[in-house]
Amino acid sequence: MIKQIDKYREKLFADPITAQAPFGPVLIQPQRTNNILELFFRSLKRNNRRKTGNASSSRLLRTMLAKTPLVRNLQNAAYVKILLNGKNTLEELFAGIDIDTRRTALREARNSPEKIPAALKPLIAMPDFPEKLVSTVEKAVA
Repeated sequence: MIKQIDKYREKLFADPITAQAPFGPVLIQPQRTNNILELFFRSLKRNNRRKTGNASSSRLLRTMLAKTPLVRNLQNAAYVKILLNGKNTLEELFAGIDIDTRRTALREARNSPEKIPAALKPLIAMPDFPEKLVSTVEKAVA
């Protein structure tokens, strides 16, 4: 073990990186492990087990949309500020989305290799889907 530590010392124990911020230099310690991602995945699995009683999360992971874990970022105030881009609420942001453009993009996506799960297709076709999505997300954040 000591040989391995000596061999990879530079990669394991790197000095902090100095970055310039508006208020002066800031030291950033690089993340050397993927603990943050592992913590997120463990919480996802634990929540799935509590909700469904299933020990395996493979079906959940196979059927969720690729960007679904980003909803978890709505708990981060800085992320929400960037996402809203000057708007006050998610409703205001979604109101600015042209539904016809989105539906056209979804029709084109049917021809791509990434498939939309059959259970989600009726939801996407609903005319009030954005409103329902916003209310669900707000309930999850609250």
